[in-house]
Amino acid sequence: MAEAIGECTRLGIRVFPPDVNRSAFNFSVEHQDDGSRAIRFGLAQIKPTASSKSKGYTMYFAPPEQIESAEGNTPKPLLPESDFYSLGKLMIYMLGGGLEAVKKNIVPKDVPSILCEFIKRLTNPDPLCRPRGDLVDEIRKLRVTAFGRARSGMKPIPGF
Repeated sequence: MAEAIGECTRLGIRVFPPDVNRSAFNFSVEHQDDGSRAIRFGLAQIKPTASSKSKGYTMYFAPPEQIESAEGNTPKPLLPESDFYSLGKLMIYMLGGGLEAVKKNIVPKDVPSILCEFIKRLTNPDPLCRPRGDLVDEIRKLRVTAFGRARSGMKPIPGF
């Protein structure tokens, strides 16, 4: 990648770093306001190495099995349940718990108890104790029980 950036610079082509909101997979050509073009490298070009500060995950949202493997311990496979752990941590954060609550795995007090229990199941340190399979029906039932409705009542976004 360093060679490609060097060549672009030599040719006078501007190069932009990956951007989660704008990048294509490998790279994209962007048309600038002044009529010039630039290359934006894609997120696929970011690959953590042993010396990288970023290991390819966000520490407080990553499942224990991913962190342990990254720290050089015996590698553990990442399962679909590993994603459920991260979903649970994200739910704590989005429900107003903040980063401290995510670190300590504390669900905010004003969250309905049934939702609290669901999040606790998602964030169980043992991947084999987390929910398995398709969570869509379980989440739908949870919404009805906790909030009295299966949908938000908002109008659907066109195209989705």
